[in-house]
Amino acid sequence: MRTIARPLASLALVTLTNSGWAQNAVQNSTFEATLVPWEGIASAAPDPVATGTAVWTNARNLDNMPTGSGASDTTLAADVQGANAWFGIRQCVVLPSAPVAITEASYEGGFLAPATGNPSDGLANVTVEIRFFSDTTCTTFVSGAGGSQGADLTPALLSDTQWYTIGDPQFLPPGASITASSAEVKAYVRTVGTTSNAYRLYFDQIILSVNTPVDVDLVFKNGFEVPRRHWEIE
Repeated sequence: MRTIARPLASLALVTLTNSGWAQNAVQNSTFEATLVPWEGIASAAPDPVATGTAVWTNARNLDNMPTGSGASDTTLAADVQGANAWFGIRQCVVLPSAPVAITEASYEGGFLAPATGNPSDGLANVTVEIRFFSDTTCTTFVSGAGGSQGADLTPALLSDTQWYTIGDPQFLPPGASITASSAEVKAYVRTVGTTSNAYRLYFDQIILSVNTPVDVDLVFKNGFEVPRRHWEIE
């Protein structure tokens, strides 16, 4: 994918209305006061075995709120390893009215990759991923029903203040539709080459909706749609 940062449309052009906007299926997508129900997850064999940490923090969040709202402070630990070692956060989402026929989905997540403390070697990638399952516990994967979007952490994306968004506004499952009851949503940092460095990211405002397009200039916060205040990668 191209990694071009661009400003969003003027907030004056955003109309806030309840009609036509999709429901965000992700719980605690804005990390209000806790990481729960998000949990840490790491790569395992046959990929390189990785370790890391994911903790809640309000030191950084996409809206720069001083209290309450936070983010996942996520670190892939330093180790000598090849490509595709990764660590991040995941959530198993029970889809509304499951089981449900899905013809399309949209997903995205915000991230901050600090310049301070992160290597500028370009050997890591930030990824947001979804996978659909036929059961309600994210156990039985629906064949082919998964997708991801990512961006390499080049020096141009490293910033102590600038948030970016990655995702897919129109993910199309295999065939005309699939039937699913749950979805696994993941956000993680992974290596793209041999490195012994650690990489640290903050994740915030992770969204998944099915069958109804999401307006890319809005985010669901505490049940309401509010304009975004950051940049997107396209």
